[in-house]
Amino acid sequence: MLGRDKLKRLHLPLSRNNGKSKRETEAFTFNGTVPGPEIRVNVGDSVQVTITKTLAEPTSVHWHGINRIAWIHDGVAPVTQAVIQPGGRHVYPFFVDRPGTFMYHPHFLPNEASQVDKGMYGPIIVEPQRKTYTKEFTMMLGGWIVK
Repeated sequence: MLGRDKLKRLHLPLSRNNGKSKRETEAFTFNGTVPGPEIRVNVGDSVQVTITKTLAEPTSVHWHGINRIAWIHDGVAPVTQAVIQPGGRHVYPFFVDRPGTFMYHPHFLPNEASQVDKGMYGPIIVEPQRKTYTKEFTMMLGGWIVK
């Protein structure tokens, strides 16, 4: 499934970051950041993302808007894949065939809402073959309720 350009391999460790002061709160993160890191690829690329996790609860990752992904890697657990158990890992291979701005996020009930609310999401930017713009900005907004 190698794309025209090349195979892009990414590793996203998933972990819990505990707040250290009264102004910080617990977050679930990809690579230690909220939102998770921007994944930027080109139309025609094959992508392979490895998720490793240390969270105490099961999860999965859904690649929202990515069409060319095998259903067993679509991240809708337990419908299309088994959950990623604590200490486990899962490799998500997919091919990007159209440009656009997409996102990745967990998709496992009953934990999905709490995991997204605590920071488990990130952008995927698929660059077109020919750019028709000179500047762009990626923003992901999220609301937090901190007690």
